[in-house]
Amino acid sequence: MQQIRRYAVFPLMGCFAMSFLLGCSPETVQSAKQDVERNTKDIRDTVEKVEKVTKPIAEVAQPLVKPVAEAVKKEADEKVEQLKLGARVTTALKVNLNLPQTIRVDADDDGKGVKLRGTVETKAQKQLAEKVAKETLGKGFRVQNDLTIEPQKPAKATKGTPEPKK
Repeated sequence: MQQIRRYAVFPLMGCFAMSFLLGCSPETVQSAKQDVERNTKDIRDTVEKVEKVTKPIAEVAQPLVKPVAEAVKKEADEKVEQLKLGARVTTALKVNLNLPQTIRVDADDDGKGVKLRGTVETKAQKQLAEKVAKETLGKGFRVQNDLTIEPQKPAKATKGTPEPKK
C-alpha cells in the first residue's frame, strides 16, 4: 500500500514539472492534481478490495497447497534418483569396451533396480553386462537382465569376390 502512495506522487510531480515547462495555467495544474489524487484513491480502494478477497482465500488455500507441493517435490526427487540410477549403469556399460553399444538401461519405477534390454552377441557379454550393472549399483539393488543373444552373422561374400578354396 505504501508503494502505491509512493508511486502516485510521481505523476503529480510530473504534472507540476510539466506546468512550469509548458506554461500551464494554475487551473490546469489544479485539475491534473485532482485527477492524480482521484486515480490514487481509486487504486488504493481497488488494492484494499483485492486484499479483502484474497486474504481469506490464501488462508484457506495454504494448508491445502502445502501437502500437494510436498508430494510433488517428493515424486520429483524420486524420479531424479531413478534417472541417476539408470544413468550410472548406462555410463558403466558404455565405457566397457567388451560390451556392444546396443544395451539400454531402464530404471525400475520403485528406484530399487534396473532392467537391461537390447541385444548382445554372446552369453559372456550378457553375463558381463549384468555383472557391471550389479557392481555399479551395489548391494540392495536389483538387476533384471532381459538382454537377448543374437550372434553376429558372418559377412556374405559379394559378387566378384572369389570364394575361398577348399
